Amino acid sequence: MSIAEIIKTRFIKDNFSYDLLTHTRTQSLEQAASLLQIPQRMLARAVVLSDGSKTIMAALPLNHVIDFQGLQEISESGRLSPVSLDEVRTILGDCEHGSVPPLGHFYGLPTYVDESLYSLTTVIFEAGSHESLVCLNHHDFERVTASCTRFRFAQPVDMLRQNEQATELEMATVENLIPDSPLTGSLRELYELPTMPATALELMEVRDDINATVQDLVDIVEGDPSLAAQILRYARSPFFAYRGELDSVHDAVSRALGFDMVVNLALGLSSLKPFRIPPDGPLGMNAFWRHASFSGALSQRLGKNIQGKVNLKPGLLYLSGLLHNFGLILFGHLFPSEYFLLNKLVSTNPELPLTALEKQVLGMGHARDLMEVGHARVGSWLLEFWNMPEEVITVSRHHHNEGYHGVHVPYVHVITLSNYLLKQHNIGDAADALIPAYLLESLSMDADEARSIGKEFVDSCVNIDLGLSSVA
Repeated sequence: MSIAEIIKTRFIKDNFSYDLLTHTRTQSLEQAASLLQIPQRMLARAVVLSDGSKTIMAALPLNHVIDFQGLQEISESGRLSPVSLDEVRTILGDCEHGSVPPLGHFYGLPTYVDESLYSLTTVIFEAGSHESLVCLNHHDFERVTASCTRFRFAQPVDMLRQNEQATELEMATVENLIPDSPLTGSLRELYELPTMPATALELMEVRDDINATVQDLVDIVEGDPSLAAQILRYARSPFFAYRGELDSVHDAVSRALGFDMVVNLALGLSSLKPFRIPPDGPLGMNAFWRHASFSGALSQRLGKNIQGKVNLKPGLLYLSGLLHNFGLILFGHLFPSEYFLLNKLVSTNPELPLTALEKQVLGMGHARDLMEVGHARVGSWLLEFWNMPEEVITVSRHHHNEGYHGVHVPYVHVITLSNYLLKQHNIGDAADALIPAYLLESLSMDADEARSIGKEFVDSCVNIDLGLSSVA
């Protein structure tokens, strides 16, 4: 499909002239813009919002964010927040999951178009497919959206470039960009944590059973077809460097990855099941899982290098790397409105530490009680609630804590080092790319050795697709 059928039919019926830009498959509008080298200001993105009783669509430039206060006033809505992609898919029935054309009125949604889009000579937007974009000239875009409400309710992302000493005026401006959702406003409510998925519970039992067999593991993985497909996909990828043919999950376990690797990889993948996080952006699910996968594998590789100097369990290192940032996913689950803005702030402030940005955002919305907690500690609460190994919980809690010197410090330091090494290749959320001396001293490594391991690892994985489409 190159264009949604409803859109194509309406364009033909009303004699709208349009061009279609086809491209290789992408996972987001941002990726398509980068691939085709189109300035983000020329692309219109759509966000479907709801106040619980009324659902609307907002169309705005890709390089803008919504002023929720202004939009709520013009739309006469209550507290608006983004709806899930599953709900969007139900509304836009002929569009691919995650592709949202800014033509909600074609689907019965009241649609609000930011005034700035009408200043463009050409407006480009998703066609309902992840392989094409629609181009309309200024005149036809005006005609297509004639029944929509025109209003200025968006601000350029440039205005979000903050520093840690933002003024009260700057902070108030950012506050307007956070949807005023009624969700989870206190620490007491935070303890209503999602339960561990059934498959993950089974995997934990197998992992802890010294008598468990390969077939026991295979039976669990094959019980979830999407998980089985992803495990095979990983086993066949250059990420794990197996060169033979693999025809089954049993082959993946016994010939390519090994019991320990598969049980931990499957545990990480299945643990994501309760969460519905937007796929795109630096904090989107695709970026999260890419970082998690790289961190797990690189941490395991670093562990091999220091084996003998420090006693570490490879499986626990890998699982710690996979799950250490689960607090971000939990934030997205509990506070989708704040997470929506935090994703944008990280995108426009790549030089600032995530820990500083999250405090700025979480200190404003209904998650303000978590301002001084941060994603690391919140993630450790979830992992503790799920009875994960103590090493994994500790890594989640302390991977941003330079002063930690507890019993599991080697695990914390290996995952922290892997984050610094990945940051040198623009992957992840480490404060910067300069490796602190205390990490190297703690792990008996020198900087050149660590950088060499990190570069060799990333170079071998740079073209690997680690998307989550098969487990969504």
